[in-house]
Amino acid sequence: MSGNHFRKHYIDYAESLFPVIAALINEELEEPLLLTTILEQQLKEAESWHDHPARLVQWDWRQILHKFRKKPKRIDVAFYCQNILCGLMTAGISRGRVCVNIRYLEANPDPGHPLKGIFMFLALRQAELFATFGNFKMVSVTQPDPALVNTYKRFGYELVESDRKRVLRKVPPKHALLVKNVRETVFDHIGQMA
Repeated sequence: MSGNHFRKHYIDYAESLFPVIAALINEELEEPLLLTTILEQQLKEAESWHDHPARLVQWDWRQILHKFRKKPKRIDVAFYCQNILCGLMTAGISRGRVCVNIRYLEANPDPGHPLKGIFMFLALRQAELFATFGNFKMVSVTQPDPALVNTYKRFGYELVESDRKRVLRKVPPKHALLVKNVRETVFDHIGQMA
């Protein structure tokens, strides 16, 4: 299977789950969420975030996706609410489909976007549901912003074993990776708990 064909397979797989995952998340929201793959339209919309005074990172999403172009086993997710791009996420899929690893996650810097204050939770929920449907064992976050580590912990993410040992030795953890075991919840084809 060629790299492009393999990539298309993962895009198709993710897009087949997006409506089901969005429907489950939408049960918790007042305004409906729409999930799509990050394509040219989303990259152009994200360019409007450049130089925004409230932006916390200076990432170029076009460069991020280019960097991972040779890694077809990934999901790239754009989050829309009220036709506004509220955030982007890219996550790798490990060998053996053990882990969905969140590499980059960014909310729209506009303080008025409709998912302000809940975007991180929704992005993590999306990754966890994707992992559950795909029979992955865990979701991880690579190199989380140190200022957000406690927030991730509140959402159930934990230190890896090496960091737990560092803490026991009273050495600051590196926080290179946070992990969460995904509950073995079984869903039927329309997303209902079986």
